[in-house]
Amino acid sequence: MQWIKRTYLFVFFVILVSGALLAQSANDVGVEVTNRPSADWVLPSEDAGAVLRPRGNALPPCATGITQFSGSNSQMGRIFRDAIPSSCPTKSYPGIFNPGTPYFFETFTYTNSNAAASCVTVNFDPNPNNNLATDCGTNAHASAYAGSYDPMNQSANFLGDVGSSITDSFAVEVPAMTDMVLVVTNTSAEEVCDFQFEVVNIDCEVVDADLEISKTADTPNPSPGGPLNYTVTVTNNGPSTAMNVTVTDNLPSGLTFVSTTGCAEDPNGVPTCSLGMIAPNSSAAYTIATTVDDPAPEVITNTASASADNADPVDSNNSTNSVVSTVRDIPVLDAKGLAVLGILLLAGGGLLIRRLS
Repeated sequence: MQWIKRTYLFVFFVILVSGALLAQSANDVGVEVTNRPSADWVLPSEDAGAVLRPRGNALPPCATGITQFSGSNSQMGRIFRDAIPSSCPTKSYPGIFNPGTPYFFETFTYTNSNAAASCVTVNFDPNPNNNLATDCGTNAHASAYAGSYDPMNQSANFLGDVGSSITDSFAVEVPAMTDMVLVVTNTSAEEVCDFQFEVVNIDCEVVDADLEISKTADTPNPSPGGPLNYTVTVTNNGPSTAMNVTVTDNLPSGLTFVSTTGCAEDPNGVPTCSLGMIAPNSSAAYTIATTVDDPAPEVITNTASASADNADPVDSNNSTNSVVSTVRDIPVLDAKGLAVLGILLLAGGGLLIRRLS
């Protein structure tokens, strides 16, 4: 009987060891096995596989609320979705997908102002409204970069990404005293749709960018009923990239709006333009075509103002005026008018001669 008991114990032991090996094998091919974190880390929730974030001096979350693609920033190709959310410190760049296809993108910049690297968590949600008509659904993806983002070289400065186009979290390690640029892109086609995200354990303040605007008219003396075109130039004096730059230009009385060239025009026909992002020490320009009313004011003053998501350390150069004086055309006589004028001059001259004589 003893040998039977020993046999049962041996078989039971073999089953336990086999189960552990099978679990490890499943994990190697991508099936999650839940492990408890160390005392230095805390899970945002008790769900298996939730992204870890540091315990202790974590900053309050930076919540964006519902955000939308502007439609003004376009890049060729996007990150390949490998279904692997990144975790700290970093993730290998998964490669580019459809390099010949255009996709909209938006960028959001945050600064790790700490003297040490920070593990930053991004909670991404491409379905904030649970509404297929307005949400991005599976047509949005989030990734993070250190310092800056170059849409022409999407592998440069890459830290990590959410892996899939679903509501999920990912984490990246942002070096000390370095910006983290969060990039949200379309994944299937260019579409203006809604998404939102929350960033945890990094400063919520957006870095400074000093915008300066200028505006010139193509003629200082336009004629009533004639064209008047303006060129608007926005310069970013730095120190950081200006995000979601917008120029507002409410035309004064005396001008009728025609069109804009070089910007994403306000859908209501008002020349309010989205210029996207402007790098430090760079400029963006566009034109506004108008028609001068007839009759027109003698002086037309047109004001334009620039703004961005960033804090602006010098706001005195964010607005500019362009002043023009309209020209009153001198009447031109046709042949009949000239004939009548000639007769009147002859008659007047005859009368003057009679009086003198």
